[in-house]
Amino acid sequence: MRLLQIHLLQRANRCQLLAAIAINIATTSTSMFMGWLPPIIPLLLTEDTPVGATPMTADEISWLSSVGLLMPLIILPIAAWSLEQFGRKLTGCCMALSTTLSWLIILFAQNFWQLLVSRMLGGISLALMSGVVPVYVAEISDQSMKGPLGTFISLGMNTGTLIAAIFGATLTYHQSGICGIILPPLFFLIFVFMPESPIYLVRKNKIAEATRCLMWLRNYDKTEAEQEVFQLQGNLQKIEESRRTVKKTDIFKDRATIRGFIIASGLFIGQHMTGCGIVIFDVAEK
Repeated sequence: MRLLQIHLLQRANRCQLLAAIAINIATTSTSMFMGWLPPIIPLLLTEDTPVGATPMTADEISWLSSVGLLMPLIILPIAAWSLEQFGRKLTGCCMALSTTLSWLIILFAQNFWQLLVSRMLGGISLALMSGVVPVYVAEISDQSMKGPLGTFISLGMNTGTLIAAIFGATLTYHQSGICGIILPPLFFLIFVFMPESPIYLVRKNKIAEATRCLMWLRNYDKTEAEQEVFQLQGNLQKIEESRRTVKKTDIFKDRATIRGFIIASGLFIGQHMTGCGIVIFDVAEK
């Protein structure tokens, strides 16, 4: 652990660390929004409900709980397209917009349908977060930092869920909404000054801009930045050439690819089959 702390805080790695922290503010913000509902459900079911004049039904609560997780099924393909079309930075900034709107609707909601729209916008933020954060962190990090910085997304998600549970247990409906709306604008104000992904810039043939971004990320080491840009150009050229000569079906003929797919799928399915999400939200509700 001591060696990991020293490695993260080395002068050459501080800009990468700052960029990873900045993008993961959105992870914490989005997780806060997704974890906000469970501790608030008992308030929505009481006669003195903070939204509307009558308590919500079990069906309405079910829709509010599920729609936020259903939206990514629709939005994730759009998010993937946006990453390549508009870049990681602009797509990331859209998370701040959708999450801010979600909290604003919560603060002024008067009925179930308005809360439903809010949860749908939160689902959009979740889809953007799932697409942008891992890609951005991986593309700004050098080889030695990909692992440590890649863990920040799990840290941000768990932190956001924990904060939502604490706020839900100690604050009123509107107080928790006011606290929740603070992080999205803060994320935007910080992330707007972060660099674009060098890989995206190289793909768009913006070589000078990619070099400047890498110089900042690599502590203004111009030689290292230029070498990395040259390496990225070579790698992307090989990828483009393989796309023209290799069919999509050939991917499933490669034993290493199949093995990696099986391992990743097994880990992902195993994680969700443990029921960890149900346990977290059930604890939050209680």
